[in-house]
Amino acid sequence: MPGGLVAPAAWAVAAGAGLTFAVYGILESVGPVERAEAVVEVSHDYASGSTKHIYHLVLRTASGELFEAEGSEKGLGVRVGDDVGIEISAVGREVQAVRVYRRRVPTDAGESLAFWAVLAGGGALVGALAKAAETRRALPAALSTAAGLAAGVAPALLLF
Repeated sequence: MPGGLVAPAAWAVAAGAGLTFAVYGILESVGPVERAEAVVEVSHDYASGSTKHIYHLVLRTASGELFEAEGSEKGLGVRVGDDVGIEISAVGREVQAVRVYRRRVPTDAGESLAFWAVLAGGGALVGALAKAAETRRALPAALSTAAGLAAGVAPALLLF
């Protein structure tokens, strides 16, 4: 019955999209970078719910492009007007790190997106496999699940 193959495909669509967003977040946080020089336009720090400080920066490159960076490393505690180097991810155009006085200080770019997308995509993939196993028709269920994964990945690839 074809209706028994819809559930694994639906779960697989969610899994494909979630796992593609996970790859996007991983590439955004640790993928290839380009380097640029920037000036600190805004520097703000605040205490989060715990005693941990969060530093928020707005950076302007020589070409006038604005970037925001955030992280908990003390090295991000720079002053407005300071010249810094930045590493901008090729995927997502996020600041992965700030170079302050020749020291590389990582930011929190893409970390939470990758974490939550891996959880959601992995959970949906487990659901898809469980639904496929329930059908007791291995080949049609596998094809349905593969088609669902492809359908979930395709729209998310537009981000790249």
